[in-house]
Amino acid sequence: MRSDLIDKLTLLFMSLSGGRLSRALSETQYAVNLDFWAKHLKLHPEAPLEDQRLIPDISYGRTSRLNERIFLGGRRLDASVNSCEVIAVWHALKYSGYDIPFPALLRHFSKKGICAGGLFGTSPKQLVRFFRERGFKTEVYTASAITHKLLSEKEASVSLCILTSFNKGRNPFSMIHTMCLTKEDGRWLRHNDSGKKQCSSLCDAVFGYNASRSHPIQLIFLTHPADTL
Repeated sequence: MRSDLIDKLTLLFMSLSGGRLSRALSETQYAVNLDFWAKHLKLHPEAPLEDQRLIPDISYGRTSRLNERIFLGGRRLDASVNSCEVIAVWHALKYSGYDIPFPALLRHFSKKGICAGGLFGTSPKQLVRFFRERGFKTEVYTASAITHKLLSEKEASVSLCILTSFNKGRNPFSMIHTMCLTKEDGRWLRHNDSGKKQCSSLCDAVFGYNASRSHPIQLIFLTHPADTL
């Protein structure tokens, strides 16, 4: 039960801290990000968002230098640090046939769901709402409901997920990482895991992150509207 409490309190904290940037800041960052995104696409046309460390020039949010020292080890707050949830959305949309510029998604979530000005990324709850509002069927599992049994049962019927995990064990201070999981040619791919990682099964994709030292706290199964017709 203790692990469930930590998981659910973390998700609750992110939900409660989800807010918005000022309209002026959001639009300013969007305009600047469009330019950097165009340059980034020229450098990485095949896999632009498989490693978020490559986008330090793209902005998402604002915080104080003190917060950067306390929570980020002195790193500057930018999309290479805090945009993993939005990147996961971008990959899921791309897999589903949508080509939406990354800066447009950052602008959307900066107005609905950015956590503590971006210091803690984006509320996982807002990811669910985003897809539901666009007609996707969503199944959300959290904490101890994410089991090997569940994943084995879902293996054949799903092909698209968004996973949020603690980086190390049940330790919120290890920070979280959110990734898109897609099934392609019978194998699962874990996107933005310092690259694109091939996984042998859905269980491996979920529990194998960070050399299996991670701990999943939320898993969203997504079904594209066209797949339900």
